[in-house]
Amino acid sequence: MFRFTNDELEALMQSASYEERSAIPFSDLDSITITLIERIEDDINKELKLITIAGMKRCDFYKTANRLIRDADSREVWHIDTRVRLLRNSFSADWYRNSFSKDPSPDTGKHKVYSTHITRGKNNPTLPMYKFKKVTDNEREAIVEVESHYKVLRQRFFELSKIKRSIKMYKKYIQAE
Repeated sequence: MFRFTNDELEALMQSASYEERSAIPFSDLDSITITLIERIEDDINKELKLITIAGMKRCDFYKTANRLIRDADSREVWHIDTRVRLLRNSFSADWYRNSFSKDPSPDTGKHKVYSTHITRGKNNPTLPMYKFKKVTDNEREAIVEVESHYKVLRQRFFELSKIKRSIKMYKKYIQAE
């Protein structure tokens, strides 16, 4: 199989010589193309995972801020929680409203937590702030900070997913040729 640099490919395109191009079989051109496309797909998949990790780090930031506030003032309880994950090849950065049982568990002495998902709505890259009613000022500040990053990460993931779909279609054209 032939391997070419960009300069060599440019020279072949500019060359008027039939002999230079005829030395390269079509099967080798297709093989090179498929190898390049697979490398691009692999790099896109790595970037999608990096986006998810960046989201998880933002989630960690929020949870750390929550813990620091709770340790500093045991009376301030944050009722909003967040989670980031890669779910069926889709970036999921979700928010939850937590409520707590009135009586602690006899086994652990802790209150049971009930979580309700806060919906974003279809095709909306960010959560509107009115969804976060009755939160403390510290909590609102952390939510605004983290959600602004989630918005950008959702948009990046969406754009890369579009590229991934286009590449899949492109591979079908290569195989049909």
